[in-house]
Amino acid sequence: MRLRDLSLSSLGAEADAKGNVAIAPGLSAKITNKGYGRAAVSGDYADVHTTLWLYDENAPGGRGTEIWTSGGERPFQFQIDAGQVIKGWDLGVACMLVGETRELKIAPELGYGARGKPPVPPNAELLFEIELVKLTEPENPAS
Repeated sequence: MRLRDLSLSSLGAEADAKGNVAIAPGLSAKITNKGYGRAAVSGDYADVHTTLWLYDENAPGGRGTEIWTSGGERPFQFQIDAGQVIKGWDLGVACMLVGETRELKIAPELGYGARGKPPVPPNAELLFEIELVKLTEPENPAS
């Protein structure tokens, strides 16, 4: 199996009763729409649509206050593992398939931490819905 063919299921990741898969300490994912094609890997440029909520265990689906959404026609693009986004994204978008939609529940230490980032308050647990719409390999991939 090639690295680019990996997905959570191919890695043997098991979902709990609610469909959540632990990716790393403080990070879990729930696939809400299956994707196709190859999986995202470190160095890829990922184009995503996303919505961020403050996680609230008492709110339906854990979706507390909505903070922002990328929406629209132009996806948000970042390079995986390039330090452009929070660590929870670098870890949580890796292995996503194009077309996949995933909810990421991210602990503060993999998000904005004790400092927060207004309007995200300090020590906030986050819930992102991320749709991977496109992957682009870097022009000069490492050998």
